[in-house]
Amino acid sequence: MEIIEKGKRVPEEAAIDTRLLYEALKKLNVGDFISYHQLSEIIGRDIQSSARGCLVSARRIVQREDRMVFGVIRNEGLKRLNDAGIVTTGNLSINKIHRESRKAIKRIVCIDNYNDLPNEYKIKHNMFLSIFGVFNYATKPAIVGKLESKVENVGKLPLSKTLEAFKEQLNGSKN
Repeated sequence: MEIIEKGKRVPEEAAIDTRLLYEALKKLNVGDFISYHQLSEIIGRDIQSSARGCLVSARRIVQREDRMVFGVIRNEGLKRLNDAGIVTTGNLSINKIHRESRKAIKRIVCIDNYNDLPNEYKIKHNMFLSIFGVFNYATKPAIVGKLESKVENVGKLPLSKTLEAFKEQLNGSKN
C-alpha cells in the first residue's frame, strides 16, 4: 500500500528514517549540497554505517518519484546533480559494467573440468561467457568512444543500429 503525497507515491512500508531522509532530499535544489553529518542528525543515526540502507532507499525513491539525482562527494555528503551531471553518471555505470563483466568472465572460467559438466551447465557456461564477453567488449573505452562518434552524427540509435555499430567495430569496418 502506498501513501499519495501531492501526486507522488511513497511506499507506506518505507521506514520512518527513510521517509525523513526522502523529505530532506526532495527539498534540495539543483547544485545544493547536504552533508552526511546533516543527514545523520535528521534521523539520529550514522548515515555512513548503520543507516546507510535508509539513505540508499531515500535516494532511490526521490529519483523515481521526483526525478532528482544525487552525486556522492566521498566522506562528505550528497550534491543534487544538474542535467549535465546526471548524464555524466553514465560513465560511472559503463566503467562498473566493464569491471563486473571482466570479473564474471574470470570467475566463470575457473571451473575444473568443462567436459564433466552436465550439458545444461555447459550451455549456461557458454551463454554467460558470451553475454559477459559482449558487455566487456561494448564497454571498452575505445568502443564507447567510437559509438559516441556514431551517435554524434545521427542522435539516438535504436537497438538494431547500435548492434550494427558494434558489429562494424568488431569487423574493423571504417563506416
